[in-house]
Amino acid sequence: MPRRAGELSHRLAHREEMLETILASMPVVVLDRAGKVHFLTPFACTLLGIAEKDAIGRAFSSIVDDFDLSEFQTGGEALAGESDRAWTCHRASGTVPLSIQAGFLPGDYAN
Repeated sequence: MPRRAGELSHRLAHREEMLETILASMPVVVLDRAGKVHFLTPFACTLLGIAEKDAIGRAFSSIVDDFDLSEFQTGGEALAGESDRAWTCHRASGTVPLSIQAGFLPGDYAN
């Protein structure tokens, strides 16, 4: 049994490494149902021109102009086809156009 547990532990560690690598190359922001930032990848920080410590707990609408969380919510599910909607983020270096796709974590999700 210890050998099987070791193999499972190794596979889980490998999967976590792969997911971290993927997330490091993608601009991902995780919001709660109130639209506040819970997590963002380093690439998202760079794209949005904001430090992680300054974004966590902040309303995403205060970072991205005209972002309206209600446009994504219908009974707790993400709307299809929202990738055509564009927003802008104003940074010191200029304006960044954004296309946002949404998905929602379960209501009982907690870090």
